[in-house]
Amino acid sequence: MFVSFVSRDCGLNSWKFNSVIHHAVSANPDGPYSFKDEVLSEFAHNPTITRAPDGTYLLYHIGETLSADERSLYLRDCRNGRHAGPKRSANSGGPANFDGRIRIAFSKSLDGPWNLLNDGKPIMRPRGGKHWDTAVTNPAPLMLKNVSVFLHYRGEDRFHPDFTGKRHRKIGAFFAQSWRGPYHRIRDTPITPSGEDPVVFANSDGSGYHMIFENKFKGIVGQHAFSVDGKFWQTVEDPAYDLLASWDGGSSTKQERRERPQLLLDEHGEPLYLFNAVQGSRSRGEGRGAVQSTWTMAAPLGFRLPTASGTPPRRREIETATE
Repeated sequence: MFVSFVSRDCGLNSWKFNSVIHHAVSANPDGPYSFKDEVLSEFAHNPTITRAPDGTYLLYHIGETLSADERSLYLRDCRNGRHAGPKRSANSGGPANFDGRIRIAFSKSLDGPWNLLNDGKPIMRPRGGKHWDTAVTNPAPLMLKNVSVFLHYRGEDRFHPDFTGKRHRKIGAFFAQSWRGPYHRIRDTPITPSGEDPVVFANSDGSGYHMIFENKFKGIVGQHAFSVDGKFWQTVEDPAYDLLASWDGGSSTKQERRERPQLLLDEHGEPLYLFNAVQGSRSRGEGRGAVQSTWTMAAPLGFRLPTASGTPPRRREIETATE
């Protein structure tokens, strides 16, 4: 598992610029997980891991490697009960737009070493002017069998010249003949009217594509959309999942937020587990309430999992790792 981790013991409100990407391992998809190593240092966020047909592991993410001077300017330090703010904020210019730079790290092994494609230069860029995607983030790659790739992303209008302060977040898509690029938009307009945090997978028989994404802007925690060609999508109005987690033993809790869906697929490309970044219902200790506690939750898609008795288990949700 590759996860975002907020460095220097800070909470979620310090994700920019304190985010790093960690590699966590477990013998089972539902944990427990232990942290193995740090893959990318500040600033790196929104990791999604996939594998190219040639066996290369690809870690799509957003970010920019901070220089020593930038680290002293932008990173917050919350260790030992401190809450020292950065000398400059995300509103002061400079690296403030690092969250709009989508990059790829690649390796022949999940244990690294990892290299940045094109020395870390963005593989895709936001558009200026009066476009809907003046900022881009949340990369969601889908590798195709012919080595080409769909790359879905969240776009928003916060740098639109007529921006009024309310962000409009929608999902768009790029296409490339190879994961090395170049990447080109497959259409000028978004593929969903609202939403963010997409994850996409293909039907094993080649009959179409599915997307799971967050759409809290419409009051839907997790939403499902499907497409025949990957370009034009239809959304399902009923939620794919909500904030309620039902645990083994019969108890349940309602989370504050449940975002960043990711899927573990079987050898046929069918989803087995849903992973989410979750906020709330747990405390990370003194001085850190549930509001700033973030962790990763794994939900086995139980109605599809075989059991020794041959009876499908009920759906259950299991905590995997604390960030």
